[in-house]
Amino acid sequence: MFSALERDQDRQQLMTRRTLMLLAGQSALALILLGRAGQLQLVRGASYSLMSEENRISLRIVPPPRGHLMDRKNQPLAINQQSYRAVILREEVKDLEVTLNRFSDVIDLSPEDRARIAKELKRNKNFMPIILKSNLSWSEMARLEILTPELPGVSVDAAAQRFYPLGSAASHILGYLGAADEAAVEKSKDPLLTVSGFQIGKNGIEKEYENLLRGAAGGAQLEVNAKGRVVQELRRTPPIPGKNLQLTIDADLQQFMYERLSQERSAAAVVMDVHNGAVYAASSAPSYDPNIFIQGIPTDLWQQLNTDPTKPLLNKIFGGTYPPGSTFKMVTALAALEGRVMTTETVVNCPGYTQLGTHRFHCWKKEGHGPMRLRDAIAQSCDCYFYEAARRAGIDRMADVARRLGLGEESGLNLMGERTGLIPDRAWKRKTYKHDWTVGESFVCGIGQGYVNTSIMQLAIMTARLVNGGRDVKPTVLLNDAQPSSR
Repeated sequence: MFSALERDQDRQQLMTRRTLMLLAGQSALALILLGRAGQLQLVRGASYSLMSEENRISLRIVPPPRGHLMDRKNQPLAINQQSYRAVILREEVKDLEVTLNRFSDVIDLSPEDRARIAKELKRNKNFMPIILKSNLSWSEMARLEILTPELPGVSVDAAAQRFYPLGSAASHILGYLGAADEAAVEKSKDPLLTVSGFQIGKNGIEKEYENLLRGAAGGAQLEVNAKGRVVQELRRTPPIPGKNLQLTIDADLQQFMYERLSQERSAAAVVMDVHNGAVYAASSAPSYDPNIFIQGIPTDLWQQLNTDPTKPLLNKIFGGTYPPGSTFKMVTALAALEGRVMTTETVVNCPGYTQLGTHRFHCWKKEGHGPMRLRDAIAQSCDCYFYEAARRAGIDRMADVARRLGLGEESGLNLMGERTGLIPDRAWKRKTYKHDWTVGESFVCGIGQGYVNTSIMQLAIMTARLVNGGRDVKPTVLLNDAQPSSR
């Protein structure tokens, strides 16, 4: 009995000692934790509080990748290439002028750069990054990375930059990109246009199909520290990429055409499918490299392009109008045939000139062609034959035929800078000059001179309608839109 009691007492004493040891351990741990908490609160509390306050949430627009332009065989005509740029966040910069000067010591900022930066800083909110310099080289990036502690708010990021593989060979048909001006921003209301470095189509296909190529913006919620560096990305809404467009253009033919035209002082040409209007090539020379506009064209080069007498910036395919010359004789012949004032067998003698009152209208062949029927007159381009055809048909009938063949009318491509030229008639002469039309003016217009002015594209449309059986073909540059037209 006593033995059992003694054993119970020993067991109770052992448990008591263990309990005391456990309580002592817990007390020691609690003291350690309390001490550490006190240290964090009293000694480093101010530092952590400052870090918490200085980390901020930044909301940024994420630009979408622009759609590519591909030729009919899927060769690239306009694509996006990765490049690097230096950006600045205004809200993270205490003294902007000092920061810009320090940056300029590393990478030169021209007066034009500074003016652009000032304009964008004024237009955009403080949390939106502003581009300081684009297309950085590896050496420039290395120098910036070394000096970033001295450049608060400045960082390097990757961006997509437009690139045109054909360069000058396709600039007039493709166009180029540039920053949106104030009028475009106000008209569009798209916040993308206010993003520093964001570019829109300024000319050509890039401008005409801007809404398809642009895509839609995304957004990013970022945590950034006091230096403007991104701590973490909290949330992202991905942008919607722009649509890739396949064009009717043949890159190889486009390049060949431009090389041939470049041998002339000034020239333009179009190759178009006469049945469905697909434009295989359209080139104007001299030209310019659209890639220079992406990085910002230097002022002296811009002035040089604008003052060049051969007008390299002018798209002569659409924006230039010229006397069509002997190509217009087809219009004159059709007007005479439709009016039944001549037949294909009507004979007109060409002695080398046509007498009208006291004035002689000469044929290009001084000694004359002799008796001419329509087929021979077209083959020999006899001026006297078409003087007579114009006299019989009259200017109003010639104007009607010309317009039905696409002359004096818009092409339908809606490319910037297109001019319609002029197809005159009696009403136009009376309205413009307050005088009646004369037979001599019909003579001159009948061989594509005088008041008549057309574009290169209009002549391509006219030729297509003449040879395709009379179908009302219209030009197109989108491959999916190239469909046969009705009569």
